[in-house]
Amino acid sequence: MVCCLLCFSSDPHGVDDPFGGRANQFQISLMEAPCKEPVWCCMGFCCPWCSACYQRYEALDHKMDRYECCQGYFPGCCCFQPGKMGEQSCPEFCLCLEGCCCAVTSLSVTRMYLQDMLDINSDPMDIRIIRFTNCMILLSCICNILAIFMEELRECAQIIDCIVDCVVATVAGCMNAQIHREIEHAKANGNLGIPQVPPTTPARVQMKRK
Repeated sequence: MVCCLLCFSSDPHGVDDPFGGRANQFQISLMEAPCKEPVWCCMGFCCPWCSACYQRYEALDHKMDRYECCQGYFPGCCCFQPGKMGEQSCPEFCLCLEGCCCAVTSLSVTRMYLQDMLDINSDPMDIRIIRFTNCMILLSCICNILAIFMEELRECAQIIDCIVDCVVATVAGCMNAQIHREIEHAKANGNLGIPQVPPTTPARVQMKRK
């Protein structure tokens, strides 16, 4: 696993990386999370759905009027239109749907929201871990597509699926622990509230470039 991680670059996502060049660092990296927050890491691993809902609620400082689907970090597509999906009338229910249907993505969004709110820079090892995870997910998709046409690859695709599930669950647990530590630190310093930098949601970034 370590050797695989070293194959991935820790460089930010280009010069326009919205999370590069920030003033602060995460209190703990994803790599440190299992040792420094083992309980929260296990909670995120075993129950990412509940963890995703709870951490977003905490990150929003219990102010659900600030909630929108994925906090607007993903652009709208077809029937998926963040901010126009009933969040204002029933944010708790919408958050539960998001957490249950897209638990790991929801945790990732909460992490990005905290980076905006607390002006946190991307951690080099975190970048490697996330890139490795994304690569494994892509590999799983490719193998499953090929297995449709090549029967001899089906067993291999199932094995890769199991490995990817373990990797994703582990990263979810680490993210949950990292988010928890960051929220507790922000509460202790009275920084949990309105973002310190403009949110890096696609819509707002596009407006800024124009």
